[in-house]
Amino acid sequence: MNTAGRFVALMHGFEAIRVESPPLDEAAERSKSELIAALVDARKNVSDPVSERIKGFEKLVADGAPKNFKARMRQHFEKSSVLVADLWPMAGTSSSPGLIDIRDRLAHMGWRSINSQSLSVATWHLSLYAERYCFDRLGVQLSKTTICPDRLRREEWYSVAAWQKARSEAFDRN
Repeated sequence: MNTAGRFVALMHGFEAIRVESPPLDEAAERSKSELIAALVDARKNVSDPVSERIKGFEKLVADGAPKNFKARMRQHFEKSSVLVADLWPMAGTSSSPGLIDIRDRLAHMGWRSINSQSLSVATWHLSLYAERYCFDRLGVQLSKTTICPDRLRREEWYSVAAWQKARSEAFDRN
């Protein structure tokens, strides 16, 4: 499997994660129900296109969990105990792509649109996310593994300078 294929395969695993919202307390549940009822009423007095938009918002309120992949990942890793602060971020900024931005670029423009060295570094970091996630779910302490920060310090691609450089060059042509 080539690097782009490996990256996409790893990312598919994360796409399958469903963020579960904690249960609402009684007051919040009542407010949510009132909002949904108000949205149902609002749909009765508008045109079909507007009604469909309101219906979509109504469904979003009812479901409670974010639909956007970046938002789901951000919420998931904020709630989990998986250490990711030392890795290439999942979500990027306008000037620095995250791993999800690389996934989007691969999906829409192909592997040639990403610097090959940057793709390799990104894939390595994504594999660390996956390994740490699995160890966390299995109850294995990160300090007992070969992917703990103390052991990774010897890896060139683990240094912040190395992955920041790869990140800044990710969308430059090879």
